[in-house]
Amino acid sequence: MSATRASGFSLGLLFAAAFGFALYRIRFGLGFGFDEGFYLATPLRYALGDLPFRDEFFNPLRMFDLVLAPWFWIFPDLSLYALRLGQALVQLAATAALALLFS
Repeated sequence: MSATRASGFSLGLLFAAAFGFALYRIRFGLGFGFDEGFYLATPLRYALGDLPFRDEFFNPLRMFDLVLAPWFWIFPDLSLYALRLGQALVQLAATAALALLFS
């Protein structure tokens, strides 16, 4: 086995282990932030008909809610677990892209 093939295999094994560990930790919600419920409740309220700046006036600087609200319009039954899984997939894809870029 050549050196580049061995390093690619070990990198793939490392990503598989990291993804397995992320799937294990997702169930508990440890280390993903303490305000997850609030971060998801506000976009859900927007998807159900509330208006930004009129009905929610405590977060004028945090407009990520407007980015996340269309996901609740498309998939109204999204759960916290599903969004954690999406977060883990995006983080893993970004890490894999950086590993491929710098290898």
